[in-house]
Amino acid sequence: MSRSGIVNVRMVITEEKILSNIDKIQKMIHQNRWDFILERIEEEYLANIASQIRKEDYDYLLGRGITEEPSIGTKLIAATGDIGYIRKCLETEKLDFKERLCFVCATKDKEDIKNFLFENEERLDGDQKVKLIVATNEKEFIKQCVEYERWLLKDLQRAKLIAATGDTEYIKSFIESRKLDFRATIILIEATNEPLYIEEKIEQLCLEIPNLNIYGILTRVNIPYLNEKYANSYRLKINQRVELVARLDNPHFIENWISENIDVVTRKELIRLIIATNDTEYIENVMKDKVVRINK
Repeated sequence: MSRSGIVNVRMVITEEKILSNIDKIQKMIHQNRWDFILERIEEEYLANIASQIRKEDYDYLLGRGITEEPSIGTKLIAATGDIGYIRKCLETEKLDFKERLCFVCATKDKEDIKNFLFENEERLDGDQKVKLIVATNEKEFIKQCVEYERWLLKDLQRAKLIAATGDTEYIKSFIESRKLDFRATIILIEATNEPLYIEEKIEQLCLEIPNLNIYGILTRVNIPYLNEKYANSYRLKINQRVELVARLDNPHFIENWISENIDVVTRKELIRLIIATNDTEYIENVMKDKVVRINK
């Protein structure tokens, strides 16, 4: 779910509209309305949408539909989780290389994924290798690939692999070694999923890098505890603090923050925060008091 009250509402409505109008989606598939579908299918809802597409549509998606828009057609079929049909797709000669890669990952078969990886290692770019390696979901294999120098993976790609192991101590060892660049290190700090550790590292980075974009890091890791802490920090501009508060799922904190900062936020920011509380009673009371009519 997204990070502000307003966006939460939009995404929920979008998902409900798509799921409650699956017949219309069927028609759009056959009308090649890929522009409409692409605009509305969020990645996190892809499996939900795919699960409701009739099996008789699969062949259409694999045929003309896929030709019109390879990415969404392939993703929809892969997201169905229908391993039998996915394997059938892999037997066809219609697929291009990227489509085949997507289907191989969707099989979740470790050996098939590894075979595809090593058979095509000269053809695969770094990001594609990472996608396949992560798809194996095999911790020790992923660790081996991190050290596989022959592939010349970039720091950011190696960081994604390290994070995918889910091994906190292993991840921390790379953070402490400082072998990876700044962006890769941020990915690893985030991957620890330990708020206190993340806070410690952010503070450490602030001391080492005077012009560090703290706000950029906070929006990336999006940890409520840290958002609350920095929501009152003068290190950040007021609009950045508003953004952190709007991401919280804590009506009480948001309401208190509004009352303490109502004189320094714009009308637009105030309305956004009020909606972000998702507290109907509070919103009604605010509207009655006409608080939102401040002129800024």
